[in-house]
Amino acid sequence: MDDIALESQILISSLKELSASPKFLMLLLDLNLTQYSLEECSYSLSYIFEQPLSFQNYGEITAFLKQRLADSESPAIL
Repeated sequence: MDDIALESQILISSLKELSASPKFLMLLLDLNLTQYSLEECSYSLSYIFEQPLSFQNYGEITAFLKQRLADSESPAIL
């Protein structure tokens, strides 16, 4: 999370507020997450998205982030 906060130039505590931002999601997708363990990624993304997450491989992380990005760009249905 330190690297994500540093890259975003914000405090770790502010990461949750950005979780629906397409720009922030793109930043996460651009990170080389393989430099971190799957456990670290799961913990960090669980914190950011405020839900329990556990990834078995890096492809699952990418798919999760891409889905969040697609959801953030979809118009809300009223």
